[in-house]
Amino acid sequence: MTTLSGQDWHIVWLVAFVGLAVVAIKYYWRWRLGRWAASEGFRLVDYHGAHAFEWPGGGWPNYHEAVFRVEVRDSAGHRRTGWLKFGTPLLGMPLKDEFWN
Repeated sequence: MTTLSGQDWHIVWLVAFVGLAVVAIKYYWRWRLGRWAASEGFRLVDYHGAHAFEWPGGGWPNYHEAVFRVEVRDSAGHRRTGWLKFGTPLLGMPLKDEFWN
C-alpha cells in the first residue's frame, strides 16, 4: 500500500476544491435563471452556457458577461427559447439583454 506524500495531498485537495467549485457554480446559475424565469412568469425547463459565435451577439461574450440559451414554459404551457445575457459578476450580475426566437 502506498501512502500519499504532502505534495500529493495538495493535488488531491486542489482537485476536490475545483470539483466543488464547478458544482457550486452550476447550482448557482440554475437557481439564478430559475429566479429570473419566475419573476417573468415562466418556469425554467432547460439552459446551457453560450458557445462562441452561437448567441445573437456573435463572438465570445466578454469576460465579465454570462450568456445562456434558455428554454422556458409560460403559464399557458407554451415553450419559448431565447438567450439571456447577464452583466458583470460584481454587484449581482444584472440582466443586460434578452433575445427571443
